[in-house]
Amino acid sequence: MSAPSQHLARSAPLTPTGAARRALALSDWRPTGRKGQAVAVRPSFHARSPAALLDSAFEALRAAVGTLFALSALGNLPLAAVLAGLILWVRERGHTWGSPSYFLGVGGLSAGLALAAWVRALATGAMSYAALAALSGRGASLAEAAAHAFRSGSALALGAAVRLVAVVGGSLACLLPAALAYFALALLPTAIVAERLSVSEAAVRSSRLLPHALGGSFVALLTALLGYPALFLQLLLSLRIAEQVAGAALPLPGTLLVPGTALALVVLAKVLLDPLLSAISAATWVDARVRAEGLDLELRRQLLAGDRLAVDPGRGEP
Repeated sequence: MSAPSQHLARSAPLTPTGAARRALALSDWRPTGRKGQAVAVRPSFHARSPAALLDSAFEALRAAVGTLFALSALGNLPLAAVLAGLILWVRERGHTWGSPSYFLGVGGLSAGLALAAWVRALATGAMSYAALAALSGRGASLAEAAAHAFRSGSALALGAAVRLVAVVGGSLACLLPAALAYFALALLPTAIVAERLSVSEAAVRSSRLLPHALGGSFVALLTALLGYPALFLQLLLSLRIAEQVAGAALPLPGTLLVPGTALALVVLAKVLLDPLLSAISAATWVDARVRAEGLDLELRRQLLAGDRLAVDPGRGEP
C-alpha cells in the first residue's frame, strides 16, 4: 500500500454510516422498532416473488394500520349508507312515483351517491399514498394522505370511473375482456398518487408496467376473490354465535340475520380488506419498477445518502 493510501486508511476508516448499516442489514420490507412506536419499513432492493409481495404488503399494513383502516372506513361507510338510503327510498316511496317529492328525494340521494363515490375514490388514493409512505420507511398521517389525494381528486375520480366502466363493460362481453381490463388498470390509482399523473398518463404508465406486475396483480385479484367471501362468512358466523349466546341468556324478539344485516356485513368485510389490497398494489408498483426500471439501484443510492426515497409519494413536498 502506498503512503497516500496508508494515510487515507488511517485518517478516514471505512466504517459504514447508520444508513449504510441499515441498508446492508436487510434487503426486504420487514419493519423495525418496538411495539407502540413508529415502524420503519425498508424498501426492497431486488425483485420479489408473489408470496414475498404479499408478505411485504402485510408488513406495510402493520406499519400504517391506523391510517389505512381509518381511510377505508371513511371511503366505504358513506357510500354504503347513501346507497342503502337510495334503495330504501325507492322501495318505500315507489307508490308515489311521478310526484315532485319522489323525484326530489331521488335526485338528492343520487347527488349524495355521486359525492360518496368521489370520496371513495379519494380514499383509495389516500390509502395508496399511506402504503407507499410506509414502504419508504416514513409514516403518513391521515390528514397528510387525505390532503395528497385531494390534490389529485379529479384524476382519482375519473380513474375510478374508467376502471368501473372497463371492468363492467368487459364482463358483459366475456370474462376474458373483464380480466384484461382489470389487469391493465390495476395500478391506475397507485400511478396517479405515486407520480401525480393525469388519468391518461397513469393509464399508459400502468399498462407499460403491466408485464412486470402480473404476479402482484394476480395476488391482489386472488386476495379479493377469496378474502371478501371468507371475511363475510366469518362475520356471519360470529354474528350467529353471538345471537345464540344472547338468546340463551335473554330471549330475542327475532333473528339478527336479516337482509339489512347481511349488507352491513358485506360493507364491513370491504372495510377490513381494502387496506390490504391497497398495500398489495403499492408493493406491486414498487416491484414492477424494480423489474422494469432498475429502481433498486436508485433506492440503494438514496438510502445510503439519507435522501427521501423515490417510492415515497410525498418526496417532492415541503
